[in-house]
Amino acid sequence: MANKIMLIMVINLFVALALAVFNVIYIQKKMDIRYPSDATPFQVAEKAQARILSMRQTAVFLNNNPVVAFTLEITAKRRQFTLTDHREVVLYVAMSRYKENNIYSVLVGENEKEVMFEKDSFGYPILFHHAS
Repeated sequence: MANKIMLIMVINLFVALALAVFNVIYIQKKMDIRYPSDATPFQVAEKAQARILSMRQTAVFLNNNPVVAFTLEITAKRRQFTLTDHREVVLYVAMSRYKENNIYSVLVGENEKEVMFEKDSFGYPILFHHAS
């Protein structure tokens, strides 16, 4: 009887230790995701400016947020190019912040297709310059 109780105690201790280790790893991973450099799906080469030439809402939604197709004119330090059909998930509450002919801050990767709007902590795009 004492051996069964000891075995149950050892198993409970092992499970508690495993859960504690899992929680520490999970929390650490969740905290790391919050850094902006880790949130991008590509290696950021530089920050640039992008003028929205046109935008249209696609019929796709991701977590009830629309996927919007943009045509962007991007001006970076080393290059200038136009990106057609750039698709990005836009927070539904931030839709009104995206306006044609405004200039926004974007993150650009090595490849011209690797572009992402830079956003503040609330998920709103960072406006570089208002259209005049």
